[in-house]
Amino acid sequence: MLGFLFGRIFAQSEAILAEKRRVYEAFLVDGPAPNDADSEWSEDIDRERQTQIKRVVNPMLLYASPPVAQAVSVYLEKFHEADAELGPSSPALHPTYVELAKSHNDVALEMSRDALGWSVFGYRGKSRVPSLLKK
Repeated sequence: MLGFLFGRIFAQSEAILAEKRRVYEAFLVDGPAPNDADSEWSEDIDRERQTQIKRVVNPMLLYASPPVAQAVSVYLEKFHEADAELGPSSPALHPTYVELAKSHNDVALEMSRDALGWSVFGYRGKSRVPSLLKK
């Protein structure tokens, strides 16, 4: 009976972890990339981008750990700021773009820490995302 119970817990944990990896990957592949922030703004692009963000962020929030959710929130906020400031004529490595790219890397690192924590491939470095939980 105990073996069955532990097996069931392990199987459920593996299923949740696989789904977590899937939604994290969907965000990194289909979500807004830092390079998208320097496109010319239009209402159509803004509407399309909002749909894109909802499609990848909403399912992820079901599985995301608090640090991942915080990192995504910071990234989307910086993306919105960069989208308003940058354009096609912005210089390469504009400071706003550099901050946005760093924030995108923070998202990937927190996802790696969360989804691969028990693996040898997991990120174990210090988090660069400010935690709202410590306040």
